[in-house]
Amino acid sequence: MPTISGVVSKNIVATGVLLDDTYTLAPYDSNGVGYDFLELIVNTTLGPVTLNLPEISDFSGAPSTEIRVVATTGAADTVTISCSGTDKIGSATTDTLTTNGGNAVLTVASSSSWSIVKSA
Repeated sequence: MPTISGVVSKNIVATGVLLDDTYTLAPYDSNGVGYDFLELIVNTTLGPVTLNLPEISDFSGAPSTEIRVVATTGAADTVTISCSGTDKIGSATTDTLTTNGGNAVLTVASSSSWSIVKSA
């Protein structure tokens, strides 16, 4: 399972080799500094992709962190955004993008909750 860290923007393309490509987001860059903004462009043409969010408690001094996920898909495959530990996205542990161009902006809402704004 690849870990994504030390970037501001990342393109992710499903390999189609696995049943579900899974990526884990690190809460900080290679210098141990929490990021303020991260954009992930996810292509699911060859299969579904799961993004595992870091636990909010793991962020080091970046409570204003914003993660933007954009789904680019030519098929019926989805992008699943999954929480770690006891964190929630609203009241759920996962959220899914199902349409081409669908996007979600996640921000820290509390010590264990992400706020999400979605659009198609």
